[in-house]
Amino acid sequence: MKQILRSITYFLSVISIFIALSSCEIINPSEDIPFYLRIDSISFMDSTKIPAIATKPGVHQIKDAWIYVDGIYIGTFELPANIPVFSGAGQRKITVSPGILVSAQNGERRIYPFFTNYSTNINAELGKTDTLAVKISYDPISVKFPSEAVGQLPEEFEGVGTLFRTTINSDVDTILRTDDPALVFDGNFSMLMEIDATKDFMEFETEKAYSLPNNSRPVYLEVNYRTDVNLNIGLYVINNNGSEVTETSVITMLATNNEWKKLYLNLTSAVSSFTNSKYRVYFKAVHDSGNASSKVLIDNFRVMYK
Repeated sequence: MKQILRSITYFLSVISIFIALSSCEIINPSEDIPFYLRIDSISFMDSTKIPAIATKPGVHQIKDAWIYVDGIYIGTFELPANIPVFSGAGQRKITVSPGILVSAQNGERRIYPFFTNYSTNINAELGKTDTLAVKISYDPISVKFPSEAVGQLPEEFEGVGTLFRTTINSDVDTILRTDDPALVFDGNFSMLMEIDATKDFMEFETEKAYSLPNNSRPVYLEVNYRTDVNLNIGLYVINNNGSEVTETSVITMLATNNEWKKLYLNLTSAVSSFTNSKYRVYFKAVHDSGNASSKVLIDNFRVMYK
């Protein structure tokens, strides 16, 4: 009987200690208090212009901020974001790398290798918020254009002529520049191709074939586009003596319902599948019989590598 009473007493003592500790935890919660970083958006300064100017909304679609504090990766945050940081108060170096959605449709989030990072020093106070006005641009060291496109890229369709041509397969044989305010995306002109029941297939390509690295260095195509129909984008791969052409379809973009979209298309794997070759970029579309005519518009086209 005494043994039973001792066991009960011991059990009650353990329960009492547990309750006391739990009460202390409620009264005195964890003292880890973060400071906060607030980033509403990342603005882009076009360093290809002299002087550099802020681009209009939509020219770049910077979705995420990759955050580093004193060189340590904190996380990737979709914008706008209020970011808790548990690194303690005091002087802190904040680095923000701009993030994009690769190829628009697959949901892959990545730091874009051609943009600069943003860095600043703050005096962090626990519980307080520092709002960062993040501005970035193209990194002049990282951005390289194909030698064949010197003076042509970026193609913004503001000058006379264009680096594109229609192919022999295309029913549409004329590439237009439009200055219609309802159709122009950026600047004074955008490129327009229009297809209908009579001319129901469109295909245009870069007039020149580009030399691009095939050693897994980043190769990207950038373009703003608006299309009434599905738009296929790919490469014509020309071997070193020009005797063989291989078609490589890379992506099909869906109709955009009169909205302009931004595409960052990763061509690295496609280009690295070949050696001793050059590449023409092509665009293809077929008329939608449900429309009287179908428009394909593009702007701010560039192919670049690192």
